[in-house]
Amino acid sequence: MALHVADPEVTKLMNEYVKATGMSKTEALRRLLRDALAQQKRRQDKAEFERVAHRIIRKNRARIIAPVTKEEVDTIFE
Repeated sequence: MALHVADPEVTKLMNEYVKATGMSKTEALRRLLRDALAQQKRRQDKAEFERVAHRIIRKNRARIIAPVTKEEVDTIFE
């Protein structure tokens, strides 16, 4: 699949990046896209973790479960 970029700024940035790294344009684009996708996945994973954590908090508050004490947390890591 051919990829044509008509944006002068993108072309300039790619040329500077290729010159700075010594990579081919294909390899540079591959690595940049991999990094961007990995970063996006980390953001999605974090958001999912936060949703689950908030759901657990809501359930426990509805059950009127006392918060975990510092002493209880400390015993977990002993």
